[in-house]
Amino acid sequence: MTWWQNAENAENFSVFFNRDDSKERSIAEPPAEFVTESGTRFLMPTDPDAGGTWMFVNERGVVVTLLNWYDKAVPYAEKASRFRSRGLLVKVLADVRDLGELENRLVEATEGAPYRPFHLFGFAPNSSPCGWRWDGESISTIQQGKTMISPPLISSSSFEKERVLRSRRDDFLALNPKTREDFVAYQTN
Repeated sequence: MTWWQNAENAENFSVFFNRDDSKERSIAEPPAEFVTESGTRFLMPTDPDAGGTWMFVNERGVVVTLLNWYDKAVPYAEKASRFRSRGLLVKVLADVRDLGELENRLVEATEGAPYRPFHLFGFAPNSSPCGWRWDGESISTIQQGKTMISPPLISSSSFEKERVLRSRRDDFLALNPKTREDFVAYQTN
């Protein structure tokens, strides 16, 4: 996942995300429009295996993404059959109005919940990106603000993690994207 935000107009931003999942999972369904119970419209791709998603954008311009935290040990692995889908958690958050509400709802939704570890990021017009991590027991803020992550690249891999992540970072730094078009070029490469 990468993101670009216009330095002169913080309302103008783009988030780019490629799904990195096991080849054993079904092919994702393309983004479609849905409506929450509260009436908020949102777009999301769907994981046909669990019915959840790893990313959405709602009618308020809020974007939420989730990356699996593969190398974090699960504190209660013996209860693996009772895990909830992380993608269903993302879907439940689709009606948030802003990043403050996202954080509050995320904290509430994960309290005592059996989710495998993940990183979740939120983006909204005129806001600095925010990130959180769930280690299987508690939620914590990664860092807030424009310097949350430098460079603006977050990645995960269940396959040869160190090599894959290093390669993605090296490619990103070599390209040194500055414009939205540069970020599109990186993500489609």
